[in-house]
Amino acid sequence: MDVLLSSGLLKETFHSLKKNTIKNKPTAISKSKLGIFTYPCNSGDPVRYRFHFQGINLVNKDTFSKSDPFFEIRFCAPNTTKEVTVYRSEVLDDNLCPDWVPFIIHKDQLCAGDDRRKIKILVFDYDGPEQFEMIGETEIQANCLHDGLLLPLIEPKKLKKKSSYRGSGFLKIADATRISAARQKYPN
Repeated sequence: MDVLLSSGLLKETFHSLKKNTIKNKPTAISKSKLGIFTYPCNSGDPVRYRFHFQGINLVNKDTFSKSDPFFEIRFCAPNTTKEVTVYRSEVLDDNLCPDWVPFIIHKDQLCAGDDRRKIKILVFDYDGPEQFEMIGETEIQANCLHDGLLLPLIEPKKLKKKSSYRGSGFLKIADATRISAARQKYPN
C-alpha cells in the first residue's frame, strides 16, 4: 500500500501493520508493503476543501446482499508513476446509493498543492480486510470538482471486455467547498 503520510492516515497505516489475530492468538503478519512519499508543503497556503460524495445506482458486487461501498482518492506522486492514496472513506453496509460522511482535506494532501493535477476516485465493495472488489473509478482535475457534479464510474476491465458495458453507477459531488484560511475555525 502506498500512502501519503498525513495525520488522517496515520491511524489506518498503524492498524494495517498490526499482527492479525484470531481469538487472541497471533497469526501471520500481513505481507503488505508500505511506501511513504514526501514533498514540500506550502505553509503559506493553508487552503482546505470540504467534500461530500454520494454514490448513485452503484453496481451490486455481492450475491446474497448489496455491496458495502467505500471510496479512495489517489493521485500520482510527484516525480513518480506511483499512485498515492490520500483519503479513504468509511464503509457503508448494504448500500447501492451511499451518502458518505463529508470530510475536509488539505490542498497539499489532495493534489500536492497543484489544483490542475488529476486525481482518481475509486469506489470499491468491501468484502473484508484487504479484500475488496472494484465497482468503478473516475479521473478529474482537482480544480474541476464542484457542487452537483455527476461523474460516471467505469470499471476498466469490463470496459475492455464488453462493448455493451455502460458503467457501474455514478459518483455525485454533493458539496465541494474551498475553505480559505480566514474561514477555518477548527483543524481536521
